[in-house]
Amino acid sequence: FDNVVLNVTNFIHPGGQFAIWDAIGHEVGQYLNGSLSNQNYTQPHTHSAYAYKIMRSLVIARIIWPQNVNIMTVGEKERITFSI
Repeated sequence: FDNVVLNVTNFIHPGGQFAIWDAIGHEVGQYLNGSLSNQNYTQPHTHSAYAYKIMRSLVIARIIWPQNVNIMTVGEKERITFSI
């Protein structure tokens, strides 16, 4: 989600806190646009423009990736590699 870090400490997810807990430390863009879900609890859900607005209000930092970083998805996991 736009290469940012979110502070969700006081955020209450309307669908249940498990949605937050399971996403901590992960790229949440796929959850927001409905292409991925927490397979143990929910089906994919496309979030509203209001949900994106809330997410933007929780931003505490922006991640700046160096040009030598590659992010690739393997299954449901993201792998970050560095080239020298």
